[in-house]
Amino acid sequence: HIINLHFTVYELQLKQGTGNGISGKIWMVIGEGSVFVIFLVIGAIITRNSFKKEFTLGNQQKNFLLSVTHELKSPIASVKLYLETLLKRDFEKEKQKEILSNTLNETERLLSLVENILFSAKIDSGNFTPYKERINVSEFTNQIITIPLTRNSGSKTHQFIIKIEQDVLLNLDRVAYSSIILNLVENAVKYSPSGSKILIGIKGENNKVVFSVSDEGPGISE
Repeated sequence: HIINLHFTVYELQLKQGTGNGISGKIWMVIGEGSVFVIFLVIGAIITRNSFKKEFTLGNQQKNFLLSVTHELKSPIASVKLYLETLLKRDFEKEKQKEILSNTLNETERLLSLVENILFSAKIDSGNFTPYKERINVSEFTNQIITIPLTRNSGSKTHQFIIKIEQDVLLNLDRVAYSSIILNLVENAVKYSPSGSKILIGIKGENNKVVFSVSDEGPGISE
């Protein structure tokens, strides 16, 4: 193509007898070619980034499904074990009450996981519209964290330190807020050493509400 271009330019120079017009056309061809190359490079970069983004999203979805499947199997297996135990053996009334209470806790855990999945699906599909209302976030948070605290009270694997300032008011969506708190607290339990401390705190600070969950674990990778 370059050789053909040189011959074409030479022939035009012979015909027109001047190089000024031809030089302008050469620069025009070079300019157009440069623009084409630039657009080609930009297109290649955009395509590569899009492919990389889709690949990352696919891995995230795969990991999410694996995690959800693992999380769902645990409470289901526990409920099944408790019920089988009740069917196979005769226990005293107090022991039966304890087993049924544990079964109920696992059922609530399972329900919470299902609600989390539905909540995530709504966010991903863009169908989630937060419904904010003025509530006492101190009282509401104490109610929410009762679930993970009760669940871990039997094994006493962690030391929970609760520092919640009284009568803190906030406009928030109850479902979204519950999901955030439960995920943070349960991750703190799951990813910190047995017997370590987990601090749950709420306080008003500079016209804002600060909610924190601190643990002594190594942290979670991105």
